[in-house]
Amino acid sequence: MSCRVCGPDLLGFYGNGETVFSSMQRLYWLAAKLEPDVFAIDFRGYGFSEGTPNLDDMRTDVLQVYDHVLSRGSGKQRVFVYGFSMGTIAASHLAVNRPVAGVILQAPFTSAEEQIPNYRRLLPWYVRGFINVQPDKALRDRRPQPVDLIRRMKAPLLVIHGVEDQIVPIELGRKMYVQAGSKDKHWCEVAGSGHNDLSIRDGLAWEAILAFFRQYGRDKRVMGGE
Repeated sequence: MSCRVCGPDLLGFYGNGETVFSSMQRLYWLAAKLEPDVFAIDFRGYGFSEGTPNLDDMRTDVLQVYDHVLSRGSGKQRVFVYGFSMGTIAASHLAVNRPVAGVILQAPFTSAEEQIPNYRRLLPWYVRGFINVQPDKALRDRRPQPVDLIRRMKAPLLVIHGVEDQIVPIELGRKMYVQAGSKDKHWCEVAGSGHNDLSIRDGLAWEAILAFFRQYGRDKRVMGGE
């Protein structure tokens, strides 16, 4: 099925442990079905990018990528943003600092303070009682946290989360959705799916993405940027 409804460009930001290469199938699917021009980068220290991962540099880099995309002169001047897991930080930061046509967040988390302790459940059961996983104070107190960003968001928003997500619990995704400042916001929870096995290529997630692009891809207004 082909969908010629879009028009805007799409910036994709992957999750922790991924690279542009490993997330290629997901991005290629969006490009093939929705037919935007898709752009993605490896964060510093990931994939083909040199350097060391750093949150401040990531925030700077994603804005530069956005500016480069619009400077290409394609005439579209509209950008959709898609972020998965860690990539939702980049997507949210971009959406509150630049005008975007729409934002898709898959498995977003609220803050370091609420997310990092969840990693304890990934440890073997026989060591959980001996390890207390807590965020570093500097990371916990750092601002803005993702929930701070989403409160400032104005662009249309779609949040997708797997009900069985053990890495980023669905409760955090729901909280992000509720806290979002966007007037036009949509929630999609996918039963039977977790964090890395939630497919956007079929089922409820794909239906939600397709409807989102159909609704906002034709709209020439862009929202965001302060």
